[in-house]
Parts: sequence; C-alpha cells; structure tokens
Amino acid sequence: ATSVDGVRWRRLQGSLEDGACFDPSADDGAFDCVHVGVGDVVRLPNGTLWMYYFGGGLDDGPNQGIRMQIGLAASNDGGRSWERLCGGRPILQPSEDGFDALFVAWPRVLPPWRSANVPGIPEGKWYMSYHTASFQGGISWAAGAAFSDDGVTWQKAEGPVLRGTAEKMR
Repeated sequence: ATSVDGVRWRRLQGSLEDGACFDPSADDGAFDCVHVGVGDVVRLPNGTLWMYYFGGGLDDGPNQGIRMQIGLAASNDGGRSWERLCGGRPILQPSEDGFDALFVAWPRVLPPWRSANVPGIPEGKWYMSYHTASFQGGISWAAGAAFSDDGVTWQKAEGPVLRGTAEKMR
C-alpha cells in the first residue's frame, strides 16, 4: 500500500496471486514455506527497500509453522515485488535452549541513521527487537534484541529485554 499522509492508503497490486507481493517459499525445505508475515521495511540510502519478515516451515513435530525465524528480502520497485536475500536462509533463528527457543518473529528494525542518539543502542549499529514465547509452565511472552553492523548479520543481546505472562495480562 502507499500513502502520502500516513492516514489514507491505496493498495498496490503485486505480481503474485490475488495481487500479493510476497508469498511463502515454494521450497518445502525452506524455513518460510508454510507462512510469512511482515515485521518491518527499511528504505536504504540508495532507495532499495529491505523487508525484515518472519516465516514458519515444515518443522518436525505436530505444530508445523510455529518455529518461526526471521528473513530478509529486497525490493527495487517500491515494494511491488521482493527477492529473498541470503540465499533464502534466515538471518535470525531461535536459540537452542534460551528464552527464544520456540520462535523469533515480528522483527522491528532501526538502521543506524534512525537509531543515532537512542539510549542503549551502540553508535553505528543496526538494532532489531523481536518477539518470542514459551509454553513451559504456562504461556509467557518476551521480547529480544539483536545488533548488527550491516543489517544482515545479527548478534543477539543476552536474555530478554522484556517479559510478560498471560496471567499478568488479566
């Protein structure tokens, strides 16, 4: 969609079925072959758009698609079509046994030119926040953070930056 004022939006037709501009991967072995969702889009200084998205695949077990991971795609036509970057591999994955072992999803990204002077973000670094959950001992939600020098290769901050439980939401 496009907007001149951020209030009224006009849908743009993508090149895929029903006017979509991005679909799950057609490769059954891909991390994002079951579903995809948009987290954030960053306009690079050269005009290219980078989309940080999340997707789920055909994981082992009964809950296929829940082990979501974060991917990166680029558009040079204003977002009408997207090409997966990094060979279609995820740029951020769940940990083996940490607070974000179930999934990493809903990325929000600040490039260095947007994060300058933001407390807690090192100068010149890209910043990503992401959501995760755990079902051990009841449901709990958390937000994690990661930093990057180039917007592609990410290093997670240790532990969650925010936690919550369903019980505390009542």
